[in-house]
Amino acid sequence: MPRVGSHQMFFSEMLNEKFMTSDERRKHMGRIKSKDTKPECLVRRLCRSLGYTGYRLHRRDIAGCPDICFISKRKAKFVNGCFWHGHSCKNGLRRPKSNCSYWHNKIAANQDRDTRIAGLLSDNGWKVLVIWECQLKALEIVTERLRIFLSSESPNNQMQKTGAEGNLNA
Repeated sequence: MPRVGSHQMFFSEMLNEKFMTSDERRKHMGRIKSKDTKPECLVRRLCRSLGYTGYRLHRRDIAGCPDICFISKRKAKFVNGCFWHGHSCKNGLRRPKSNCSYWHNKIAANQDRDTRIAGLLSDNGWKVLVIWECQLKALEIVTERLRIFLSSESPNNQMQKTGAEGNLNA
């Protein structure tokens, strides 16, 4: 095993990582969607499997343009990518090595906006559920969170019944 900082480790890392030119990186980042992502479509399928239909997508007339909202129930769901919204998991804590200040400021602004929007919706009588991309690896837990959130129970009851997994912003 090469020791840290050795040339062997440096070259083995170079062979394992694909370095992108700025044009390649720009094209790659340009293909990343903000609507109808795989995680968002999965959450929609889970809602339908639970029997909850009649939701609306990306309503611009609702603060924050929630990914999925049930207008009559006044419930909004955001399906957040861990990297883009600065989640506390390993993907959310990872930061690009180039243009660091730009990415730090962008992700911090996303987090501030998320907090502000959740507060605004809550002040207007909406219940908000945030589902993180990494949480979709445990579909049973996410399905239970959705079931509880979409039922008529209040958020306080949700947290008591499901423990840490019921935390709406976890």
